[in-house]
Amino acid sequence: MGTLIGHRDRVAVEFEVHDVEPELRKWIYGTMTLWAAGQPINRHSELASMTVALTTFPGVLNSAGDRSDPRLMALPANRVYDIVHGAIYDDDEPVELTYHEATQLRLHFERFQVSPSGFDVFDGWYICLVEDRLVGRLIWRAPDDTIHETRIGAGEFDRVIDQFLTELEKISGQTRVKIDR
Repeated sequence: MGTLIGHRDRVAVEFEVHDVEPELRKWIYGTMTLWAAGQPINRHSELASMTVALTTFPGVLNSAGDRSDPRLMALPANRVYDIVHGAIYDDDEPVELTYHEATQLRLHFERFQVSPSGFDVFDGWYICLVEDRLVGRLIWRAPDDTIHETRIGAGEFDRVIDQFLTELEKISGQTRVKIDR
């Protein structure tokens, strides 16, 4: 691959641009791998529209610095995954929750999801991040349903993603989408 941002054994993005549409440089194609603990966390050899990263990852960065939850920090990785994923995606909400309460629950837990929705190289993968002042717990489920975890520095994931987007902006001449909280 081409450019490496971060450290594969901690958290990193490695990407290579294969093609930039010459007319208006509207579409960028290439490969991208998100690394954690020396393992790839996506389908990394597949050619993808890298332009999508400029529209999906900014939403993930909106929650930077707001992923603290002492209860989640104390739980095993598989429970953290179950709680966060379940609150966001499970349609089987407890009967005693009103629609408003269920929506509030989903909104509370969305900040821990760092999977870039709509970026096809992450289809089948689910990634969440819980942090305290010093440590981040990056937890992911692979397509085979195994749960993985690595510990990184607080803010480290967001810094790597931000640097990745900055490099894509330089290559493409485009800017990332601005997403209001």
